[in-house]
Amino acid sequence: MSKDFGVGELVWVKIKKYPFWPGKIVDSEYFAELGFKQSIFKVLHYHVLIFGSNKFSYVPDDEIFLHTKKMLQSCPKIKSAIYQKAVDEIRKESSVLQKGKKKERKGKGNNIGEESGVKLSEESPSCTKNSQRVNKKLESKVKYETAKRYIPKLPRKVQKQFAVHKLNIDELKRGNIFSFENEPQNKKTSVPESPFVAVEISLKDFSCPLNKPDIKATSKKIGFIGLGVMGQRIVKNLIITGHKVTIWNRSSMKCEIFVKAGAVQACTPADLVEKCDIIFSCLSGSEAVRSVFSGTDGILSGMNKFGNSNKSYVELSTLDIMTSEELGSKFTQRGWRYLDAPVSGSKEEANSGALIIPVSGDVELFRDCETCFAAMAKHVRYVNTEIGSATKMNILTNIHTSTTFATLSEASGLLKKFNFLSPRFMELLNAIPTSLHLESHRALLKNFSSYNGLAYQEKILNLAVSSANLFNEPLFVTRAAHEYIKKAKFLAPDNPDRSRSSSRN
Repeated sequence: MSKDFGVGELVWVKIKKYPFWPGKIVDSEYFAELGFKQSIFKVLHYHVLIFGSNKFSYVPDDEIFLHTKKMLQSCPKIKSAIYQKAVDEIRKESSVLQKGKKKERKGKGNNIGEESGVKLSEESPSCTKNSQRVNKKLESKVKYETAKRYIPKLPRKVQKQFAVHKLNIDELKRGNIFSFENEPQNKKTSVPESPFVAVEISLKDFSCPLNKPDIKATSKKIGFIGLGVMGQRIVKNLIITGHKVTIWNRSSMKCEIFVKAGAVQACTPADLVEKCDIIFSCLSGSEAVRSVFSGTDGILSGMNKFGNSNKSYVELSTLDIMTSEELGSKFTQRGWRYLDAPVSGSKEEANSGALIIPVSGDVELFRDCETCFAAMAKHVRYVNTEIGSATKMNILTNIHTSTTFATLSEASGLLKKFNFLSPRFMELLNAIPTSLHLESHRALLKNFSSYNGLAYQEKILNLAVSSANLFNEPLFVTRAAHEYIKKAKFLAPDNPDRSRSSSRN
């Protein structure tokens, strides 16, 4: 039997693998704008504001339960800031409603706190060891219907954009779909992590010293945001060289191996502002950087809460020029020191501490970061004090690298047509004074970059083309190289899009 919830009503929702979570029914205009209609779902769904996250989820009515005092008293004791915040919010909302007239609500669904006689904490065995028994009556009421059961029946366009109770990466980046991913949890009472987690570093890697002269680590406390392909390797090298590092990542699961190696895990980016002297950020791009800076419990929140004295920020991410300049001004206006330092190189180079880093911004901060840069890079060049200059320099150097890669790849194809042997061509290339001999050798052997490397090259060339458009520069060769790199990325053996495409053919 379908339930009838009204806009503004306080509820608790059950999402697979998570404990009962407080929220509120809201107007579904947002999802209507995306083209989602009730008619496409097998069961009735409601648009729910998830407390503690300020995000939304589309939840079937059989997994929504009306809020009562008894449910609030029996909620599980989870040591999680986001969960405690959610409980505080529903308690506050509930007290406001109690001041008005109390209306009896009949025939509007089941109440898991009263009708089933089961406490909320008993429905979340993954969040507490003491809650192993699940009431069968309650289990039948909150039976979970997986996305696999009805997603195939949705229109193709909707399938690509939306999957009920499955985290969609693009939606998660836009901050529209509810996720617990950015909240570090206590191990005993943790909410399960997102399935999209890849940790490539092991404890054995921390026992391998870098092939570099001894680095005397700075006494300053280092904060680091982002444990992606590059971030993991950079943090590993910082720890190996004796730096005191506090880390934060959206998926706290990625932090575990680094905590075992000696790092400290922060709960939020705002906590890094309180605990660290210099914060490094290495994220996927401009959108992710903006989210970490101005999002809930982000860097800006930490600035407002803990003050601005003697704090510094170093941006290692590859950003567009406008974002780089805007971000720098936001920090400097609040009295922070700032460096624009986009890293460039492969994951092998990141692993061995051989990245290339152009740097611009505060020169004193650059000197304070010398030991950190020494741990992560082979070539570090200070450009000037103008924020954004390093981003521009990074675009220029990658234009050269990517276009050279593209032309060498084309040459290797023509080489076969001419019936020439690669070694002879290599002999001639070796006579040319260039730093790209290694890359040319790889191209001739058809040992092309991996999907991740090509994805980075495509991103940086896209930034180059976008920047050129602002100045009406044609960049014919760069645009051609951009198209070539896009094709090479699609043909890369480890390209997930190619795998899916092949499976459909």
